[in-house]
Amino acid sequence: MNKKKEKQSQEVVEETTESRLYAFILSAPTISACKQACEHIHHWSFVKEFHPLRTSCGKMVKVHIFLGKCESEKMLRQTVNRATELMNKCLQQYHCVIVGTGIPDTFFPIYVPEMFIRPDFLNIPFLSFIEDVDKCNNSSFSNSKPSTK
Repeated sequence: MNKKKEKQSQEVVEETTESRLYAFILSAPTISACKQACEHIHHWSFVKEFHPLRTSCGKMVKVHIFLGKCESEKMLRQTVNRATELMNKCLQQYHCVIVGTGIPDTFFPIYVPEMFIRPDFLNIPFLSFIEDVDKCNNSSFSNSKPSTK
């Protein structure tokens, strides 16, 4: 019986690792800033769901992001760091900060009507967004290089 439980436990871990759903914490200086940031992230296609943290007085939100499949733990760390950097750039107008929780999160959805839950088939991996941003940055960098003619 223990072997069966152990096998089920391993399957859950592998599934969580495979899906690369990752939890981040959004922290805001005010309730108003938090609401504005949440309205913004509501439209991000890689956000699975977000909900307020109970003890945060409306200034902190847990955000589940679909990162996509990472081939290694090193790639996961790099993706989380890059995702954190890009999301913080997008949210700086609200004076909010997003940080990773440090570990991939097992997803237990909490339905809060004013928050957004996106079905799996509508989630686009954050890795795709990173690739698009990097392509844009590389093409604008190559266009701005001085000509050597």
